[in-house]
Amino acid sequence: MDYTTDSAPYLSLFAAVSYGVSSMAMVFINKAVLMQYSNSMTLLTFQQLMTTLLIRFGRVTGYTKARGFNIETAKKLLLVSLFYNANVAFALASLKGVNIPMYIAIKRLTPLAVLIAGFFYGKGKPTTQVYKHCFA
Repeated sequence: MDYTTDSAPYLSLFAAVSYGVSSMAMVFINKAVLMQYSNSMTLLTFQQLMTTLLIRFGRVTGYTKARGFNIETAKKLLLVSLFYNANVAFALASLKGVNIPMYIAIKRLTPLAVLIAGFFYGKGKPTTQVYKHCFA
């Protein structure tokens, strides 16, 4: 694709707005599904399956350049994947228990809590740029 410099700001704005809309829609859809069905692990499994299919579809159509499945890479990413799945499972469980504005507020403050905990555990003081990013 050939993008001119005149259209680049509009594409960036479109990407940002699209991300915001899809992020908010995902929270509302997840909340609606969780209110209708009590088993959040089914929702998690469905989301992972759809992500896998979309990545595969993107590879087949040439839209993305993701590498194929590799057992060595899968072994290296196993622990990270388990922690990610636990994070998503806990997020869905918390979304089930609180209202949407409270969920969003807590989710947005999580990185700040991690930075503060890291500071107290001897990881050092994060730069002011990191704090600005957390509050943005």
